[in-house]
Formats: sequence, C-alpha cells, structure tokens
Amino acid sequence: MNIEKSISNGARKMNKIIGIAVMVLAALVARETTAALIASESFSVGNGGDYVNSVNFNVAPNSTNLTGNTGFSTGNPWAIGTSLIQPRDYDSLTHTLVQGSTASGMAAVRPGGGGIGRQVSRELAAVPTGSTFYMSGLVSIHTLDAMDPNETIAMGLIGSIGASTFNVGSGLHLGMNTDSSGNVYLSAFAAGNTYHLGDALTVATALQTQMIVLRLDVDTSGANDTLTGWIAQAGETNLTQVLSVNNIDTGAAANLKTFVVQSEGGADAVTAGGGRLDEFRFGTTLNDVAAVPEPATISMLGIGTLLVLLTRRFTR
Repeated sequence: MNIEKSISNGARKMNKIIGIAVMVLAALVARETTAALIASESFSVGNGGDYVNSVNFNVAPNSTNLTGNTGFSTGNPWAIGTSLIQPRDYDSLTHTLVQGSTASGMAAVRPGGGGIGRQVSRELAAVPTGSTFYMSGLVSIHTLDAMDPNETIAMGLIGSIGASTFNVGSGLHLGMNTDSSGNVYLSAFAAGNTYHLGDALTVATALQTQMIVLRLDVDTSGANDTLTGWIAQAGETNLTQVLSVNNIDTGAAANLKTFVVQSEGGADAVTAGGGRLDEFRFGTTLNDVAAVPEPATISMLGIGTLLVLLTRRFTR
C-alpha cells in the first residue's frame, strides 16, 4: 500500500513538473519569436533626430531617419516625396495589441484628386527570406467623408522603388478603401486584388483606431499563395479573422523588399481629410507584429495548465 501510494505521489509530482516545464517552454518560445522581426516603422515625429513635422519624407533629415524604426539603413533613404503623404505630430495611433515600443507621430495620407496616385518608398536594409510573413499596422479615419468614393490609402511592401504613382499590383499592403458609393472599408491588397476586411465602417467605428494583421504564405513553386487577415478595434485584446484566400500570386519574397506608403484618389478633387497610418510591423511570426502569442504557444500553455490543475485535483 505504501509502495502504491509512493508511486502515485511520484506520478503526480512528475505530472506537475511536466506541466510547469511545458508552460516554461511555451513562454520561452513566445519570447524567442520576437527575434524574427524584419522591419518596423513608428513614424516618430520630434525629439531631435526623428521626422520633422509636415516635411516630405524625402527631404533631410526625414530621408534617412532611423529613429523609431527597425530594418532600414541610412544607405537606403526615402526616394520619393509628396505633400500628400507626410509625417505629422498632431495625432498618434495606439492599440493594446501593438508589438514593441511605440512613438509619437503618424503618417497622414491624403488621396489626390482626379484619380491621381502617389507614393513614398524606402527599401529595407535586406531582402526578407522565408515563405511565411506577417504584417500589421494601425489605421484610422476621423470622419467617414474624409475619403471620397473609389479612393485608397495603404502601406506595405513591393518589389522595388519605382515611379511616384500608386501601385498595389505586387507585394502586400494594408489600409483603407472606399467603394463607388463612398463606403469605407478596412482592406488588404495583394496580387493586384483588393480585399475588404469585414463590414463597412460606421460613424462609431470610423473614430476607432483599427489594427490590421495579415499573414502571407508564399508558394515559391507557383501561383498558390495564401492570404489570411485579422482585425481588432481599439481596446480589443483578441484578433478576429475576417479573410482567408488561396491561389493568389504575390510573387517571391523579393517582392517584399521595399516599404511604401501610398494613396490613390477618386474622380473628385484632393480629399481634405484623408486617413492616418501608423505602427507598421513586418516579421515571420505573429508575435513579431502583434502582442498575441502564436496558436501553438497558446496550446502549449493550455496543456501545461491542464496538467497542473489535474495534479492538484487528484492530490486532494
């Protein structure tokens, strides 16, 4: 009897040790994933060496700014500038799920009139490698009429620096888009396609800072990439999946080497308000771009907790 009791106690202790070990391992895995961050941009304005408010991105010292970002170098400055896309200090977007440190400032983006497209772009310090990539960013529009019908504001990655015209034909981008009736949608842009993320914004939700998270699985052997998208309103601590599409062709990872902020106007005059973009993140894991653990890490934590709880129950 004493032998059986000893064995039982030993088993319970072992289960508890295993449970704790699993939770520790999960925490270490979550911590390690932050090392895969490829690039970030917080559009930091002020404080000495940061961006200068209301000055074009390609004008010094803005052109080579490295404060508040990761994955860029002074050897790859902003190559294009426009007064329709500038760093501003009158507002800064925040969200509970932003990963890493944030900074004061944001990019104010106004669509041009008459169908004009504009962009500012800057190459990453190195071409990203891998087959799975995550991208996140914050977007906001202060009123629904700040964008006219058939307009777009976006930030993301393309293959190379080109003309100052709007281009979402390659690479991966996130932002906002209006349909022909002027309804405003959170949107993803990939392989020349526009994907609306959820329902059209309302007066109430338009005032909220929105986080967009995208996952791109690149099929290097053909045109079978997979795009997944999530959104979260300000204050939300969980991501809601709103997009999953297959069989798209965004190209190889080489088409993700240039950061670009851009806009495309409708048929009307230049939009007075426009939108705001902030806290861009790009990496190879979900935890690189959003302050939520990978699903595998959540599962490991759950298993560890369950083992500990079961051990406690049978001990009583």
